[in-house]
Amino acid sequence: MANIKFSAFTQKVAQADVDFLVGYTGADNVRITPAALGDGIYLPLGGGTMTGTTSHGDSVYSYWGASNDLRIYHNGADSHIDNYTGNLNIVNNADDKDINFYSDDGSGGVEIYFYLDGSSSKTVFPDSKQLQFGSGGGDSFIYSDGSDTYFQANNGNIWFYQGADDSDIKFSCDDGSGGVTEYFRVDGAFTKTIFSRDIWALDNVKALFGTSSDLEIYHDGSNSYIQDTGTGNLLIDGANNVQIRSATDSAVGLSYAVGGPVYLYHAGSLKFNTTATGIEVADEVSIGTSIIHTGDTDTKISFGTDEIVLTTAGADAVTVDSSGNVGIGTAPTDKLNINTGVGTFDFKDYNLTYSTSLGIRAESGYLHLVTESANDFYISTNGFANKRFTVKSDGKIGIGTDAPTAALQVVGLVEYADNAAALLAGLTAGAFYRTGDLLKVVH
Repeated sequence: MANIKFSAFTQKVAQADVDFLVGYTGADNVRITPAALGDGIYLPLGGGTMTGTTSHGDSVYSYWGASNDLRIYHNGADSHIDNYTGNLNIVNNADDKDINFYSDDGSGGVEIYFYLDGSSSKTVFPDSKQLQFGSGGGDSFIYSDGSDTYFQANNGNIWFYQGADDSDIKFSCDDGSGGVTEYFRVDGAFTKTIFSRDIWALDNVKALFGTSSDLEIYHDGSNSYIQDTGTGNLLIDGANNVQIRSATDSAVGLSYAVGGPVYLYHAGSLKFNTTATGIEVADEVSIGTSIIHTGDTDTKISFGTDEIVLTTAGADAVTVDSSGNVGIGTAPTDKLNINTGVGTFDFKDYNLTYSTSLGIRAESGYLHLVTESANDFYISTNGFANKRFTVKSDGKIGIGTDAPTAALQVVGLVEYADNAAALLAGLTAGAFYRTGDLLKVVH
């Protein structure tokens, strides 16, 4: 077929207005009716309306923009919408309508994974659709299963970071009355974690303090503990009074007034308190074993079964036994037993019995009650040899002699000529003196 030359073209935009389409195959000129090509399979000219489907083969680009800024194509494996200038905007102008994002459902179909909800102005992820983060195949993700919401990390730590100066990270929840309230916050202005609601630790859950968990506070289901298990002391400081009280009736058991006394109470009644010079006890004092002198452990008051022992320098000085017997320097066998170091005196049934001697210290020297033979009694000073008063077993009394020969014998009276001489020598009325063999009284 010879070539046919057309001197001009007339644009037709409707298929019904076109009888034939003409072209050239490279060997022949051809003409085809539009119906043979299918309805609308052609591109309109001059801004007309596309009435048919366009088909783009692999790696065939659809370019948009003067510089091919937007490109749409499929490369045989993946589909692309590439933008090279400005923003890429995906806009749905239909009122209250959505932009939906679908993908394979893993079972041969497709399902929506998330959508931009135009009616509620929200980005919505349907139940159990996860928003995943990380290049490790879901290192962390956020999702709701329809009942609960999960923030889960499968790799590394979870960090909450607030970079705004003096701002907080706040944690709020239902307030039990139909609203929400803050439970605690990380306060950036005060650099503290502030709790607005109670903290409830269950049994055996510990509040730990210190780098090495030195302080523990917990309840084990039976008892409550404040345990200092590490470095240093357990200090309880108070600006005013420090008190330990009953949880049932707020009765004070112990109270410390800062800079003042310490008080101990029983059933709300004061029983013990410290003073500036010592202690005061309201009533009885119960001691388990002994009262020991500070820094001198062998000086003490000990308590046995119905027995009290006073010990000095490691030796029992005074003992009171269950019968009320008292022993001084010895274990008592009678109402009063006194060990003088050289002998003992025993007070029994209101009668005085003795072994060798009893020494009673005076301001100077010693006053001794001495027996050296059965039923003899002596009073001596400055040693046993100086017997000043003697009562013999036969009833004779000697003053100044330990061997009286009469019912009463006085030895050593100073002799004066008369009463005037005795007064002049310093004797006073009532004193005895002798003149020769006469016993006289100063008057």
